[in-house]
Amino acid sequence: MTGVQTCALPIQATGLAAASMAETAEGLTVDAARMRKNIEATGGNVFAERIMMVLAPAMGRDRAHKLLEEVTARSLRENRRLTDVLKATPEITNAVPLATLEELDVPGLYLGSADEFRLRLQAMKEES
Repeated sequence: MTGVQTCALPIQATGLAAASMAETAEGLTVDAARMRKNIEATGGNVFAERIMMVLAPAMGRDRAHKLLEEVTARSLRENRRLTDVLKATPEITNAVPLATLEELDVPGLYLGSADEFRLRLQAMKEES
């Protein structure tokens, strides 16, 4: 194989993978009610990363990590929502406002980079 052929193979494979993913995505439908049930089934533990991002600046990364490990385990052990356990933990409520803790497991408030990706895709579509 020449250098050009060697270079073209990964590009072709990437293009094929992207086309396959696009075809798969076109067939997907969103079941918002089912998605909400899946999130609720975790007791809010699916938001642990978001919670860590709030706790770390307030108490330091290492302490936040250790404390989050403890409250997550307690949440699962006691079958309680993670935010309820957070609000019942003085070290956390002393570091983070109650209003902030109450919003940590609200899916609509945690979109991460989703909106940025949506805007990029929309712009790409409009350009083509």
